[in-house]
Amino acid sequence: YLLDPVVDWFERRKINRTVAILILLVGLFLAAGIMVLLIGLAVRDFRDVIEEFPTWLQEQVLPWLRGPATEWVASTLGVDLDFESLLVELRSQLADLAPRLAGPVQTILTSALSGTLALVAWLANVVLIPLFSFYLLRDFDRMMGGAKKLVPPRYRERVLEVAKEIDQTIAAFVRGQLMIMLILGILYGIGLTIFRVKMGMGIGLLAGLLCFVPYLGFFLGSGRAVVRSLMGGEHMWLNLIGTGVTFAVVQGLEGTIITPKVMGDKVGLHPVWVVVALLVGAHVLGVLGMLLAIPAAAIIQILLRHARKRYEQSELFPHAEDGAPDSEEPSAVDDPDDPDVDEERAAEEERAADEETEDRPAEEELEEPEAQEA
Repeated sequence: YLLDPVVDWFERRKINRTVAILILLVGLFLAAGIMVLLIGLAVRDFRDVIEEFPTWLQEQVLPWLRGPATEWVASTLGVDLDFESLLVELRSQLADLAPRLAGPVQTILTSALSGTLALVAWLANVVLIPLFSFYLLRDFDRMMGGAKKLVPPRYRERVLEVAKEIDQTIAAFVRGQLMIMLILGILYGIGLTIFRVKMGMGIGLLAGLLCFVPYLGFFLGSGRAVVRSLMGGEHMWLNLIGTGVTFAVVQGLEGTIITPKVMGDKVGLHPVWVVVALLVGAHVLGVLGMLLAIPAAAIIQILLRHARKRYEQSELFPHAEDGAPDSEEPSAVDDPDDPDVDEERAAEEERAADEETEDRPAEEELEEPEAQEA
């Protein structure tokens, strides 16, 4: 649903399928490299904030604490606060925080790369994943044709009809998810840029690209924006307030308007059912349930629609002719081939002719006096 349509698009432009697959794999490697670079920048920003946090406290927060805050606490609570000793202790704690945070990451990387078997397995994954992707993409259409032949001919048409609808629905879901990622990335980037957050557009696009996993893009994007805001200098408070407003507004729009509308239009679900599916999926399977809720609901809708169609075409469904009243059925009296019916019709015609003959003399007698008077 992600790679094969791109290869098919290249094929429609008269580009060889093998060449198209190679171009696509190179593009994926470049995209993965950019993603790693963005994650590295986020980690560096976090480290820089930890290192500069004591300076920020001393220059921005401590003057306020020494003045209005100290006077208010002393006058209200009768307590003299020593912020100098508090700042010294905080600096010593933050100095040890970076190594403690980097320790688990370093341990994981060391254990993952240590040992011959682990290194060989890692290299095998790096080589085998692109290799399998290449051959699966090259032979994908032929594999699908072989899978169709495995369906018994008696049920093939019906099964392929349902499978085609499910395939189109999942493809529409993938396209809708990509559209939502793009919309959220643009909205996050515009909001952060308006509030003068450093690298606001890049942070917003990263948050939008990661939103395919529920809440991942929101937390990573907002966290990095807050980190950049703390380093914003004279615009720090504007950056912090803008970050909160941007992510709150866009997250509200995403849950109430963007996802229900875009996904509902793409997969054929009403926006209300999209919200219900997300709530049920989150309750049953958590984050994974939210990720799978919309395509699962769309597939269930397709299966129920076909089940209803089969039921209406079956003998169990009461059709209109089964409930027709008996008076509508042709009776023996109205049968034109019955000889008794012919005799009755002849008798009625004779009676009608006799009545006409009896009425004519009376009419002539009434007309003669009128002629004489004229």
